[in-house]
Amino acid sequence: MQMHVFVDVCKEAHATCVFLSTYTSQGVKVVFVRAKSRVAPIKQVTIPRLELMANCTHGWHIRYSKHLILLKLKPFFGVIPWLYWLREKGGWSVFVSNRIKEIKTLFRNSEWRYVPGKINPADLISRGCSPSHLVGLQWWEGPLWLVESPDTWPVTELINCETSEISSERKKVRLYTLNLSEEKVPWYARKFSKFHSILRLVAWVLRLIYNVRGRINERKRGQFTVEEKDSAEIQLIRYIQAQSFPDEKSIANLCVFRDENNIICVKTRITERIDTPHFLSPNLLPNNCV
Repeated sequence: MQMHVFVDVCKEAHATCVFLSTYTSQGVKVVFVRAKSRVAPIKQVTIPRLELMANCTHGWHIRYSKHLILLKLKPFFGVIPWLYWLREKGGWSVFVSNRIKEIKTLFRNSEWRYVPGKINPADLISRGCSPSHLVGLQWWEGPLWLVESPDTWPVTELINCETSEISSERKKVRLYTLNLSEEKVPWYARKFSKFHSILRLVAWVLRLIYNVRGRINERKRGQFTVEEKDSAEIQLIRYIQAQSFPDEKSIANLCVFRDENNIICVKTRITERIDTPHFLSPNLLPNNCV
């Protein structure tokens, strides 16, 4: 015995009908088992997608029939594109992938075939038919070609080229182009990351310049004095500001001024407060400054 499941869809509805064929020495007898139909969603959906939805919707109905009669299942469908999705392994959209996975779970070890709409018995259910017209038909006995040899049944040939309906369900791949600009690391931060270490480096450079230019008996030695550290900090801030704000037009919208050390400072709203000058008018530094 074999169970034959026919599925068909149209814009208005989708339907399923099940036939059972029995093979005996006297020949093949085909009987009707059950049928089911549903109205298509109000939202407009493509026919291949409707075919997927129909198989998922009627899958449990078909599986129930299969459990009642344990036999080999042969589903027949009326749309080629979705059968292509089923057989071809590819990166399909989420909608297609989820339903293909569910269909394969419901129809394990099944043989899939395509049958044209004119000889598909489920076509009559999806498009509708009056009861008086249905009684006089041989529809209850299934398609005539079911009693013939399986070699004469409709053969499905999938063309290698994809149609627009098939390719439209390919998973979209997004490519992003990033322009990465190499950030220039200041010379003083290549080997030192702490401000105290960088300050000592600048102080050593300033002392070297002073000792080279000055007299031998006036050369500085030993630990750095407070004046040397302050001078190193001033020179470092000047260098950072010159590199970050080469054009004063970039800071024209800020309320800034230069102090006695030629350092750019920012005027605040607490200038009348009695406090240190560095607190009342802090130095202007970039956000990525060490």
